[in-house]
Amino acid sequence: MAASLDTLQAAIASALGDRVRSQVIDRGELTVEVPAAGIVEACTTLRDDPALAFAELIDLFGMDFRGHTR
Repeated sequence: MAASLDTLQAAIASALGDRVRSQVIDRGELTVEVPAAGIVEACTTLRDDPALAFAELIDLFGMDFRGHTR
């Protein structure tokens, strides 16, 4: 499974480019972080890119760091 996650991680990095803040594979799951302002564009790309063709959004997580800027 790790090889397929590595392949997916590379495909997402290629499709989203500099819109990706970070990508981490941990405990058999791939987490991709994008800025809140770019979430719709990122999700649209993941759905419409023929190499990815995502069909379902399972989790969307947001966090407010109150005063923390990145």
